[in-house]
Amino acid sequence: MNFIKSLVIALFISSLVGCNNESQQSSTAINDSTTKQNTSKTTTRDSVVKQDSLQHTTTRCIDIIFEILKTSDRYKVITKNLNEATAKNGGTWGISLEASPNPKQDSVPEYSKTYDFNLHESYPDRRVTTGRFSFDKETGQLFEYDVAADAIESIDFDNKLLKKLKANCN
Repeated sequence: MNFIKSLVIALFISSLVGCNNESQQSSTAINDSTTKQNTSKTTTRDSVVKQDSLQHTTTRCIDIIFEILKTSDRYKVITKNLNEATAKNGGTWGISLEASPNPKQDSVPEYSKTYDFNLHESYPDRRVTTGRFSFDKETGQLFEYDVAADAIESIDFDNKLLKKLKANCN
């Protein structure tokens, strides 16, 4: 009887993990972690860049927008010790592009007028969203979603990258 209960529990847990992995695959992950423990099937930023460099010689818009996000002070504060903290707890972290104005080109499931990113921590049993960011290409503004206030707040970044974005992206 105990064997059957254990088997049922094991099957239930494996189905939950399977559902979690499928949901992680539905977005383009841009992993900025140096931790080598990531075994999920999401596409890392490095492999996206390598694959793209074989196909195109120009810089992709999404890579420039990710660079814009990385230059914001808020992103730097959130990710400062994230490698050590997640590795210590048996996980990794990364950035997922959840929606964009060009979902097919950017390999994301949803359309949005902005480029919408989730900063997440991934562990074997869960995925925690640590931050949400949006970049509006039309206005050149980067925003962070404040969960407590249920509002978006404009955040600063290296504005020199807007020239690079305009030069490479229509």
